Amino acid sequence: ILGTIVGALMLRSIRNGIVLIGVPGLAYNIFVGVIILAMLILHALLQKNAARN
Repeated sequence: ILGTIVGALMLRSIRNGIVLIGVPGLAYNIFVGVIILAMLILHALLQKNAARN
């Protein structure tokens, strides 16, 4: 649960920063999608590595 809270706070902070510099909302959605995909890939790689050990 702590990881979820930290992730949500990070995304909110990133969104606030993007809004402050004037980036369109679509760019934020793309950015969040890329972050989520990267985290899923990282999680899969870590699980695969843990299964080997």
